[in-house]
Formats: sequence, C-alpha cells, structure tokens
Amino acid sequence: MSALDFERRYRKQDEEILEKADMTESQIKAEMQEQHEKLELEKSELIQKMELKRKEEAEKLELYKEDLSAQREQERQELKEKYEQSVRDWQKGKEDLESNVKEQADVICKLCKRAQPSAANAQVQKPPLKETVLKTMFSFYLLSVL
Repeated sequence: MSALDFERRYRKQDEEILEKADMTESQIKAEMQEQHEKLELEKSELIQKMELKRKEEAEKLELYKEDLSAQREQERQELKEKYEQSVRDWQKGKEDLESNVKEQADVICKLCKRAQPSAANAQVQKPPLKETVLKTMFSFYLLSVL
C-alpha cells in the first residue's frame, strides 16, 4: 500500500510538473509571439523612417539639381554676353584699323603726288651714265691704292 501511495503521490507531482511545463511552454510561445509582433512593428516603423528619409534626400537632391541648373544657365548667359561684347570690341577694332589704314593710304597717296614732280626733276638732273661709271671706278681705284 505504501508503494501505491508513494506512486500516487509522485504521479500527482509528475502531473503537476507536466501541467506547469505545458503552461510554461505556452507562456514562452506567447512571449515569443509577442516579441515577434513587437519586432515586426519596429521593423515596419524603421522601414517607414527610412522611406521618409529617402524621400527627404530625394527632395534635397532635386533642389540641388535645380540650383545647379539655374547657376549653370546664369553662367552660360554671362559667357554669352562676354562673347558678344568681345565680338563687338573686335569688330570696332577692325573698323578702327581699316579706317586708320585708309587714312594712311590717303596720306601716302598725297605724298606720292607731291613727290612725283620732284622725282621728274631729279631724273632730269641725273648725271650721264658715263660720268657715274667713271666716278665709281675712280673711287675703287683710290680705295685699292690706299
């Protein structure tokens, strides 16, 4: 009888232990499920934050692109204006140079017209060729003697 008593008591303890184990296992499963849900919630919040940050960065990038585009357009316009001014300056310089050349050509023509009559007189006053040759020969002779 004592063996049966002993067995009943231990069986009862075993059943209580098994119930507690079952209960603990279900509690562990419930806690794990709760942690899993909490992690899923944190994950979705993190994904939303990352998406929001990505959108903000995309907006910043778009603003930066617009600023760069506006700056590049302004620089292009300034370069175009400088180029046009350079072309105008070059054309003015070219016109001034052509005007100066024309004025100088007119002055040279006037001087040539004045010089032509005196050149005609100079030709008339030139010594004959024979006299020039003799003078040249005499100069060479003197140079060779000295």
